[in-house]
Amino acid sequence: MKLLRWRLGLKGCLARSSIGKSGGIALFWDDTLKVDLITISNKLIDIEVQESPSSTQRRISFIYGEPRAEDRHLMWKLLQRIRL
Repeated sequence: MKLLRWRLGLKGCLARSSIGKSGGIALFWDDTLKVDLITISNKLIDIEVQESPSSTQRRISFIYGEPRAEDRHLMWKLLQRIRL
C-alpha cells in the first residue's frame, strides 16, 4: 500500500490487509484534507473529514461488502453499531 500511495502521489493512507484472498480495504487522500479515524476493520473505514479549518467536518464510512450471503447480517450489525 505504501508503494501505491507514493505512485499515486497521495500523502495519507489508512489500510487493512486482506485475509487470504478476500477482504482488505484501503483509503488514500491528499494532504489538503484533515482526516480523523473513528474506526477501522478489514471491511470498514469510518472517518471524519474536513476540507479546511473553516469547513464543516463530515463523517464518511467506506465499506467492503460481505461477498457471502450467509454472512451479510454481520455487516448490517456493524453498520447499526456505528450509525450516528
